[in-house]
Amino acid sequence: MKKAIAHSLSFDGYIGILLTLIGSITYYVSSSFPTLPNNPVGPGTFPSILAILLIPCGLLILTKSILVPIKKNELRLSRILYALVCTLIIPALCLALADTLGFGPVSFIASMLMLQLIRKQNLIQNIIISALATGILCYVFRVFLLVPLPEGILF
Repeated sequence: MKKAIAHSLSFDGYIGILLTLIGSITYYVSSSFPTLPNNPVGPGTFPSILAILLIPCGLLILTKSILVPIKKNELRLSRILYALVCTLIIPALCLALADTLGFGPVSFIASMLMLQLIRKQNLIQNIIISALATGILCYVFRVFLLVPLPEGILF
């Protein structure tokens, strides 16, 4: 008789579930926000977009945690603390430098730093991802959401 193998969720699995739930609740709540007259963009647009992006990310993290569980010895406390400090410092630097350098360069540099922190494997790939993310963010905020972004001296 074969024994059933019990698979417990890792920390990433619980984070994936949490992100999916937060995204679902955010989308549900933001869909009830009123719209502006003669304008498709209203107060619920941005939270809805974030929720639509958050749900598949949470499901992806959950799926990956089930298919490829993290080994206990892969996590080092020093790396976790380094990631936490960088996650707190990088956005603060973005806010401080955005008016001077502009949204584009600051967004590109911040996403590059975060990608290098998370995945150090391929610098060229991280540059491409950062450039695409910055371009998409600039387009969405400037054209679709009509948000005036800091121009700065470089962008």
